[in-house]
Amino acid sequence: MLFGFLVENSLPFAVAPDLLLELVKEKSKDRKALNRITMHRNAVSYKTRFGISKTVKEALFEDLRKEFFLLNLDESTNSNNQKIVTVLVNCMIKDGNISAKHIYSYWVDNIKSETIFQGLVQIFDKNNIPWQNLMSVLMDSCNVMRGENAGLEVKIRSQCPHLLDIDSDSCHHIHNAANQFSKPFGMHVGSLCTDLRNDL
Repeated sequence: MLFGFLVENSLPFAVAPDLLLELVKEKSKDRKALNRITMHRNAVSYKTRFGISKTVKEALFEDLRKEFFLLNLDESTNSNNQKIVTVLVNCMIKDGNISAKHIYSYWVDNIKSETIFQGLVQIFDKNNIPWQNLMSVLMDSCNVMRGENAGLEVKIRSQCPHLLDIDSDSCHHIHNAANQFSKPFGMHVGSLCTDLRNDL
């Protein structure tokens, strides 16, 4: 549960105290087995990223091969000045609820519609996701995304002429409102939020 909190909040395992591993061992039912395990923070991070995360993503891709879904795309620049495209997916899960999950984030050299589109094509091709299962895409209203001639929307429609509705993302409106609210505080509030969510 404690490791899950770190993962869900995108916090690095380096912020976990060294005693956290000991606490987890003590709380486990099979003490003999766990006492033989040696695991350091880096190993936990590695196992979460390439073990648990890999398994969860494979299950998600399997669902996307069979079910209809929609995407939520956003481009941003992180604190290291790297341009990143983040792709979220909304799909119906087995219990009948709609679930929003992070499917991929990828770095790009430039924020152009063709670059973002090629990243999407790679995700779909690499994971054998059929384009006909994509029903809708949420993204912001900038020209790169919605340009009438060469925007990302036009490029996606070349693969998915059946898209039901491409709409702007309400998260952007909330983000813009939060930015306006935090302006009187200078960069303090924005930097704190960025550090808490992304960079620690």
